[in-house]
Amino acid sequence: MLSDEGSCHDASVCYLAGVNGGSRITWYGREGKRLGSVGEPGIYPNMTMSPDGQRAALQSGSGIAADIWVVKLTSGVQSRLTFGTYLATDPTWSADGRHVAYSVFDSGKASIRRKPVGGGSEETLVKSNERIFPQDWLLDGSLICLNQGGRYIARLSLGEKKLQALHEGSSHFTWLVNIRSGYRFGSTSALSGINRLGLRQNPVCDSH
Repeated sequence: MLSDEGSCHDASVCYLAGVNGGSRITWYGREGKRLGSVGEPGIYPNMTMSPDGQRAALQSGSGIAADIWVVKLTSGVQSRLTFGTYLATDPTWSADGRHVAYSVFDSGKASIRRKPVGGGSEETLVKSNERIFPQDWLLDGSLICLNQGGRYIARLSLGEKKLQALHEGSSHFTWLVNIRSGYRFGSTSALSGINRLGLRQNPVCDSH
């Protein structure tokens, strides 16, 4: 649980701090003061917070097997979301906080799946020939996905069971998502020893 010194409402930064070879959710205030920790220490390679800031979805474990857990940030109570023998990574919250999507790698086969928080059946959203990871769940219900190595960005519209390429190439790139105005990223490539920056925009949801 959070210490008496603060709560998830008045803390400004939450991240996975290293603890005895693992990590633990830790809150820091605006002045850099440690406010407290949440949940149990463990191996958590990925963490995302719910839209309301009350919960966090964690990837627990790594290697050939990992599961997704949900932690209530006000109490520290952890509940297991996935129960497969596969590798589940990169949890991503829906805009309404009711579902979590995640990447699955199972016996050499890759997919993106989702599951309701609080109980329900797991649903496969799309299957892929290569590992691909959900990054953001937009207001229109679509997912922005990134492949391993960061060279391919795609949009997944729920129900279509296929990925729509937004960017593909040999260049590494950094990217940002603005869920109200669209999707933007910059790509860098080497040309005669000089890095050149490209910028492109692909609308992925209506402005509100």
